[in-house]
Amino acid sequence: MSFRSLSTAFSALRLATSRLQPVNVAPFQVAAFASSSRLKAHYVGLDSLSPARGSTKERKRVGRGHSSGHGRKSGRGDKGAGARTGQKIPYLGFEGGQTPFWRRAPKRGFVNAFAKKLQPLSISRLQQWIAAGRIPTDEPITIRSVVQSNLVHGLSKKDGIKLLGNPDPSLPLPPLTIWLSAFSENAAKSIIDAGGDVKAVYHNKHSLWFELHPDKFKGKGYSAPRPIRRRDIMFYTDPKNHGYLADVKDEFIASLGFNPYFVKGREKDVDENAPIRGKWDVRVSRELYAGQELVPVPEE
Repeated sequence: MSFRSLSTAFSALRLATSRLQPVNVAPFQVAAFASSSRLKAHYVGLDSLSPARGSTKERKRVGRGHSSGHGRKSGRGDKGAGARTGQKIPYLGFEGGQTPFWRRAPKRGFVNAFAKKLQPLSISRLQQWIAAGRIPTDEPITIRSVVQSNLVHGLSKKDGIKLLGNPDPSLPLPPLTIWLSAFSENAAKSIIDAGGDVKAVYHNKHSLWFELHPDKFKGKGYSAPRPIRRRDIMFYTDPKNHGYLADVKDEFIASLGFNPYFVKGREKDVDENAPIRGKWDVRVSRELYAGQELVPVPEE
């Protein structure tokens, strides 16, 4: 066979093989026909698994010589606040010494830091829970029973529960004994008209926690706190508010050691014929609690 015939045969063979297409090739074999740059993207195996790019970060070892790139000053520079340990900014919102934005901006409104935040509870919602048998009616309904029945949520930032609203006429309202923090006039009247009883009980943060978790206070000699603020004393000793101290008002006030209805210094230069200025008027104090002598104001 001559050289010309051999070259012709090889040319025909190369042309035939270039037109061949793989048929029913497995996915991992397709990568063999791809370029080397796409091989890693298509091939998946235990030897090719690695964390995603940017998801990991190598540990920065400082103070280990110049050759590491982080020797001598350890990347902190020369002196200054950045070279020292501790907090670099005095507080959040610090602007380098100039008046910060939260002080430059005008302030609007008023927030009473001493206000009691009560969680509202509708009496119609309470009727639904009673009709479904989720709250027992044979014992007093307290804050604990209301919370345990999932009728009220989120008391961690509240100071108690207030019952309000009008009852649902389509649902029964049996005689109930309810001890909560406060009651609206309509809600209290509805419970009393149905043959029940309501009492507004004082709670602070600790007593509210004790009400919800009494097992955590066993053996610690914990006793329920009494109201000490003047406003709380007047609220929970007032029968109009259904306060639980209304029946023992005189004994409770006598145990305080001071008269909450008397404001020192208000009895001087009082005109007995002038109209009553309000519940803090000294004449109202004398009428409400005549058993305790008023403290005289020293002459100037």
